[in-house]
Amino acid sequence: MSIPTVTIRDPISEIEETLLALQSAVLKHPVATQAILSALTAEGRRYSQTEEGHAKLLALSESDLLQKLWRVWEGTTLWSFNSDENSILPSAYIDALFMSANSKDLETVIERLASMEEPPGG
Repeated sequence: MSIPTVTIRDPISEIEETLLALQSAVLKHPVATQAILSALTAEGRRYSQTEEGHAKLLALSESDLLQKLWRVWEGTTLWSFNSDENSILPSAYIDALFMSANSKDLETVIERLASMEEPPGG
């Protein structure tokens, strides 16, 4: 008869796993991500023009949680996406590729990426 065991997972590892899955999805589909972000931003701007939306905008502008969420989004997406509805592929995404290509540690980075198992969500 086996005795059941309980494994307590580190909550940070679960959070990191979730953020890596989000990052993987976003970076695999940058055009779709940019389109979604642009559409949501445009919708939010239209809503903020209403009385109810403007009141919520003022409340959200003072929200510490929203500021933290924005930091997580920006860090997870590598600061690559913007709200410009005319942007198809964010220039920051291309900039990141060029900066990576110009890195003195390029070979090390490529080797690490090549040796990684498929990331969560991949």
